[in-house]
Amino acid sequence: MDPTSLAVMWQVGENNEGGNKMRKNMRMKSTVRELFHQFEQGRWYREAKDYLSDRNKVRNLLGLVAHMFRNRALAPVLKDLILLYFYVSDIISKRYSQYNGYKLILIVAVLIYVVTPFDLIPDWIPGAGFLDDAALIGYVVKVADKELERYYLWNRKQRDVLKNQNLPIS
Repeated sequence: MDPTSLAVMWQVGENNEGGNKMRKNMRMKSTVRELFHQFEQGRWYREAKDYLSDRNKVRNLLGLVAHMFRNRALAPVLKDLILLYFYVSDIISKRYSQYNGYKLILIVAVLIYVVTPFDLIPDWIPGAGFLDDAALIGYVVKVADKELERYYLWNRKQRDVLKNQNLPIS
């Protein structure tokens, strides 16, 4: 076999492998997109609306979320989870009022999802149980990016004001 034929066969084989990987990645992206769509339109979204009608439910939810801070499986998204926690906390306590209602519902929905042990991938499954939680946290942070950035800047400004007045920062 001459080197040119071998190179062509190698490229064809590589293209078929690449094609299989591409199809697999496209199926995965389609599945993930469907998960996010169902998340936004389904049970979690409806539950979030229900929670937001009762401040005590949201406060209880925030208590459960605070316990999740110690969960090592969520370490890659811990900063995001903490940001979502304080975003909701500041809105519920009426410290922050310039929020987007849809994004708030979406954020509360992901917090409910995270504390619910029986979701798409049950949390008790070792190594995989929190993958869906982390993926949804990442998705919601991306969707609410501008909203969370606005909140973060507001929060920094509030902290600076308190620091300048020598008041305790909570």
